[in-house]
Amino acid sequence: MTHDTLNINLDALLSNYLVQLQHLLDGISLLETGSAVVTEEEVAESRHFMSFYPAQNARLTFPEAVAFANDWLLKSFLRDSIEITGLFLDDCLTVCDLIDISGKEEMLRSDVNQILDVQSSKNHKLNFPNKVSMLEKKIGITSPYGNHILSINRARACVVHRLGIVSAQDVDQQNELTIKWLHYQMIARENDTGNEQIIKESGTIVKGGSTIAIHWIDHVKVFQLGERISLTPLELYACIVTFWRFGNSIDQAIKNYAISLGLLPSEENPGK
Repeated sequence: MTHDTLNINLDALLSNYLVQLQHLLDGISLLETGSAVVTEEEVAESRHFMSFYPAQNARLTFPEAVAFANDWLLKSFLRDSIEITGLFLDDCLTVCDLIDISGKEEMLRSDVNQILDVQSSKNHKLNFPNKVSMLEKKIGITSPYGNHILSINRARACVVHRLGIVSAQDVDQQNELTIKWLHYQMIARENDTGNEQIIKESGTIVKGGSTIAIHWIDHVKVFQLGERISLTPLELYACIVTFWRFGNSIDQAIKNYAISLGLLPSEENPGK
């Protein structure tokens, strides 16, 4: 009897997601920098011969165009970051389904086809919050960063569908929309006194013999009903960091799930 072998590359699951996040970060960094340094004269000089304006009298002034570009960048970032993460969750759900049948004594090709052709399509049609909750149910844990990601998704919905103006659809019982993300601080701790110094830039001088550590900190930004959502470039960067932490936590949870089923060697017993 011929037996098929199912190989699942768990490392590629996370790697593909991080590559997409990196490309997104590269793009927003370039666009944000360009918006910050470009001059009105440079924009005027860049116009092509025979330029076309569909509503000449409604053209934005230069400051208005900069503000519009920054709003567009925020909307595009939130939309694409959630889309990228949603596709990552699709793959995670599929992998968990494949791990489940891999633990069976007999794995049928029809089971694999059902997962790849039917179940994966159902997973893709789930809305973003349901993808997060479904994955948490499958692997039996809650990501410590799930609420962060869901809060960013709520901001995305507001920015994409309501032009960033917080409506009754977006707020909690306190009439607030809260976005939560992670950021980190580099700390120099003096070994003899325990005193800590926050390192804010390169070239900072610290006392000899100090221990350098990174502290992860939750940051919350609250928008009231009727307020317009805005995020600084540093806050967008912090969101990327949050997605990175979320992806790594989910990746580790899936590997732990496979270990619990005996499909991967444990870190304590790598030879088994």
